[in-house]
Amino acid sequence: MENKLEEGQIVYLAGGQEARFVGEIGGNYVVAPVFEDYDGNEYYGDPQIMPKAQVYATSPKEKIAHEITNLKQKLADLRAEHSSLLGDIASAKRDHDVMIKKITAIPALRNIQRFIDGEFTHIVEEGWDTQILTLQDALQKHDRYDKGLKLMTLFGKEPNNFSFRLDRYSDGSGGSSTVVHLCLSYEEAKEKLGEILRARAAEYLKVGQAHNLGNIVKAANEAGILLPAEVNEAWTARKLKSATEHRAKLLADLAQSDLDIASLTES
Repeated sequence: MENKLEEGQIVYLAGGQEARFVGEIGGNYVVAPVFEDYDGNEYYGDPQIMPKAQVYATSPKEKIAHEITNLKQKLADLRAEHSSLLGDIASAKRDHDVMIKKITAIPALRNIQRFIDGEFTHIVEEGWDTQILTLQDALQKHDRYDKGLKLMTLFGKEPNNFSFRLDRYSDGSGGSSTVVHLCLSYEEAKEKLGEILRARAAEYLKVGQAHNLGNIVKAANEAGILLPAEVNEAWTARKLKSATEHRAKLLADLAQSDLDIASLTES
């Protein structure tokens, strides 16, 4: 219930300050705050218009003090919770940094986060027909037999020796023996393809298997990759030898055919 105030009555504001009640205007109270000078003498300030709800007939200090106490306790609790959260965040960050440090020390593992972030655009698919594919085409085979998404898995045979491998089919059949290299652009994929082709060609020449250079030369030509001169020379020599042997066989077969015809004619 609203208290009836009289002109000149001492009232109290929300902060506990004393004031003199002057009157009422427009549904609000007019009060003159009470101040005290350096000598302890009281004096009135300029009249102020205050909402009725903020003017009290008796001092509200005890009620306000109780509310302030509750608020201070809530603030202390929130600060403690905030401090605890900061500790949890700092601990999580330390654990995260340790994990990232371990992951980034291994190139294949370092690529996991970059794959999640969508940074890779192409892959180099190793195999008998080593080739460059967009990441989308590599993961999803586009033909009438298999339109599903294929699984790419991280394999490791020994510590720090990891490689990504791609399933042959989306249902997991056909195994996952195809090694793939993730690349950030076509240019990087082309560079990686050249590195693989040159290394494989060198190994074939080392063990005397020039007959296996055909797919390497074909893949290099299709991607516009230059191979060492000795590789092209070895493959050319191999083709010439094969063509010469094939020609000799044809001539021998032709000669035998002539003999067979002559024999049949004489008889």
